[in-house]
Amino acid sequence: MSDDDLRKRAAQAEQAAVDARERAAAAGRALLDAEARAAADRAAAALAEDALAEERAGAARREQELRDEIARLEGLLEQHRQWLVSIQSSTSWKITKPLRSLSR
Repeated sequence: MSDDDLRKRAAQAEQAAVDARERAAAAGRALLDAEARAAADRAAAALAEDALAEERAGAARREQELRDEIARLEGLLEQHRQWLVSIQSSTSWKITKPLRSLSR
C-alpha cells in the first residue's frame, strides 16, 4: 500500500472519528434534553398531585360542613314538628276547631 493510500485512509479514519464524536455529542445533548423534559414532567405531576390532594381535602371539609348543616336543619325541623304537635294537642286548638272549619 502506498503512502498516498495510507494518508487517505488515515484522513478517512480521522473524519470518521470526528463524525462519531459529533454524533456522540448530539446524542448526549438529546439525552440531556430528554432528562430535562422528564424532570419537568415529574415536577408538574407532583404539583398536580398536590393540587388534587388539596382539592380532595377541601371537598371533604365541604362535605362535612354540609352534613353538619343537614343535621342542624333536621334538628330544627324536629323542633318545629314537636311545636306543631304541642299546638295541635292543646286545649285552645281543640276548642277553636269549629271556628277553623267555618273559615274554610
